Amino acid sequence: MKVQSKVGFLAKNADTIEYIPYYEVFDYCCQEIEKRNLVDDFNNSALSPFDYVMGSLEYIFVNPLFNNDKYLVCRNSLYYTVDKQKVLDTVDINPDDSLYQNVLSTFYDKMDSNIFMLQVTEDVLEEVDFLEESMDCFIKADGKIMKKHDYCRHSALANTICNDRLIKDMSFSQLYFENFISSTHCSELFLVGKCNFIEIDYESDTCVLLYNEDTITDLQKEAIKNVIGEDVIVQNKEVQNGVTCIITQSSQKLDNSGFSK
Repeated sequence: MKVQSKVGFLAKNADTIEYIPYYEVFDYCCQEIEKRNLVDDFNNSALSPFDYVMGSLEYIFVNPLFNNDKYLVCRNSLYYTVDKQKVLDTVDINPDDSLYQNVLSTFYDKMDSNIFMLQVTEDVLEEVDFLEESMDCFIKADGKIMKKHDYCRHSALANTICNDRLIKDMSFSQLYFENFISSTHCSELFLVGKCNFIEIDYESDTCVLLYNEDTITDLQKEAIKNVIGEDVIVQNKEVQNGVTCIITQSSQKLDNSGFSK
């Protein structure tokens, strides 16, 4: 079994990163809140412990989702990554600043501004039974639907889902680490290929579905019909590394062959 690389936190004005296993992050955040006597403020915030430490205390998270070349910064309920190499380049410009300050300097220079994750407390992990047609979303094995916010990519929602499990589940953390690939779509492919999620993504007048053909459930098939409608045909189907990609388009004739086990 591969030994997990560790993640860490960098507090304000700190030069030392405190490294811990990923699955201990939730407990670490709870301890930080207690240590700083902020339990009452935390309870009134309606935030998760991770969101509170990152958002309210403005900690910086190191190696998010095992990306060992990234820092994670939270601003206005959204998470962004900062490239470590760009921070090193900034150190040459601001040699007297702390590592924390140099990470923020790099971030505010808009050098890496794509939304990486969302706050759990924005109901991004809320599950619903039914969505209208033409909705970007993920569908779990039980048919429950997790919809994507219009302003973020599928990868941001997938990263949020995975991080929420990584910080408190050792088995999930190990499985994710063993399947980690250096790609912006790592979390999406992991959820689809290993966790039996289905991803639905609309592009113009077509719909792209990603799923594991060996594990798709009847409940997921029913949920797919709710989201993409019944009058569709399969235009293209490809399978790669256990993940099936189907492209559909509206039609008068329904072709369910792509969703057969």
